[in-house]
Parts: sequence; structure tokens; C-alpha cells
Amino acid sequence: MSRANLPALGLTIPIRQGLPISGNVCLSARQGLPLCLVLCGFSLVAMTWHRSCYVMWCGNQAANSLEKPMTTHLSPISSNVKTGPIPVTTSSAETCPDACPLKVGGCYAKSGPLAMHWNKVSNNERGASLEILAKQIRAFPRGQVWRHNQAGDLPGIGDDINADELQTIVNANKGRRGFTYTHKPCETNEQNREAVKAANADGFTINLSANNLAHADRLASLQAGPVVSMVPSGTANTFYTPQGRKGIVCPAQQRDDITCADCQLCQRSNRSVIIGFRAHGTSKRKAEAIATA
Repeated sequence: MSRANLPALGLTIPIRQGLPISGNVCLSARQGLPLCLVLCGFSLVAMTWHRSCYVMWCGNQAANSLEKPMTTHLSPISSNVKTGPIPVTTSSAETCPDACPLKVGGCYAKSGPLAMHWNKVSNNERGASLEILAKQIRAFPRGQVWRHNQAGDLPGIGDDINADELQTIVNANKGRRGFTYTHKPCETNEQNREAVKAANADGFTINLSANNLAHADRLASLQAGPVVSMVPSGTANTFYTPQGRKGIVCPAQQRDDITCADCQLCQRSNRSVIIGFRAHGTSKRKAEAIATA
């Protein structure tokens, strides 16, 4: 690993040996976060910002972490009354895709105690590396149900899934019953779609998250995994999509005495029924607008 010195900008940027660097560096730094650099052809261009900076050669992501890696925090026993007493994780906010409309408003995780916890994880004040997370998962008892990401998304910055890092979680989950949700685009991104499909086939359940019921139909047609969807707050407990697929509102939203620990429906990767989540939380109106679009 060599280093490119940019004294005028006060930056010293590690780069992969053997890659030529020339041209201008365009900076749009914000929030004090390090830069993600794209090495394409013979130019070095600042593209985006995040704590885990990846060097990319002609669009192919290479695992060259230049700063602190993305962190994931494990709570061995969730204190969320709807989740119930199962292990849950929280991943740093850089994993959230721009494709998720809740990113700009309506996300339940951006308010209350969870938001404060999530901020600490995103700022590397809490949590651990992927390698440590994998060890923690492997320490779960056989058959343990656990939820990945009460906030955050699958490994990878923004819209892209890092398939290698996801596979690390899938491997650690062997013999356990982990489940999660993703808003990372699978309709238009074949690599994402195949990574999700492979994880579901290998025992780690990834639910594709839809913005509304029409979107749920499109995601279900991909046959990459089970589907959940936002639904308006007045949606009946049993409902049907525009194409006739059956759905039910999350049982924990139907009854106060049911939790994820009891229900476990989201963990079933082979189910055909779509699970609807009624708009809720302090940003309920924004989520409602997305669900009815």
C-alpha cells in the first residue's frame, strides 16, 4: 500500500500499489467524513463520503478499508417490546440505500432512543467489526432466532450489497435462524438480487422491503426472497395486492401480546404471504404518504 499526498488539501490518501494517479481531485467533503475514491482509467476522483472508504478500480469494489470499518452493534437481548427478548443488531447508517424513500423522512429508527443508539453506532462509538459480529453470531445457541438490523441495512455502502461481507454473516448464521430486511434495490441491480437469493437459499432470511403493494408485487415476481411492505395505517389485517397476492398485517401490530420472538413469520424464507407493516412512529404521516403512493 502506497500513499498519495495532496498537501494543498491536507489529505494523505492510501492507494493500491501499481495504479497510476493523475488528474484533478474534486472534493465535496461534508460532515467530516472521509472520502470514497474511484480509480478509473488514469484519474483519481472523489465520489462520495463514508467512514469505510473503499477503493474501486473501474467500478469493481475492492476491500481496501482506508478508515474505521462500518460497525454493527449486537444487543444480546432486545428491549423492544414488539421484537421481544431475542438478539438484534444495529448497523451504521452508511449501509442505508438511497433507494429507500424513508431515508429522507418517515424512518422509525430516526427518532427516540433507537435514533440515539443508531447515531452512536454510525459514529463508531458503539459496535464492532464484521469479524467480531460473525464470532458473536456463531456463539448463539443452535436454532436461535435473531434479527439483523433494527436499523441499517445489509453490508455495503448505499445501494450496493457487499456480497462477500454478506456471505460472512450467512456463514456465521449456519444452524441459527437469523432474519433481516433490505431496501437495497433488487429490481434493477442483478448483483443485489443474486446475493439476496443466495442468502435465502443458504438459511439466512432476507425480506425484500416494498414501498407499497404495487411495489410488493414487483419484488415478489423476482423470486429472490420473501416480501414485506409498508401499508397504510387503516389496512385490514388480511389484504391483497393489486395482482392478487395475499398479505397479512404484522401480527405484532395486530395484537399487543405477540412479538417477533413469538411469531417468527418474517424468518420463514419460503413463505408466499406478504407481511404488511402499518405506518407508525413519529414520522407516521411521511410513511403513510409513501405507502399510499
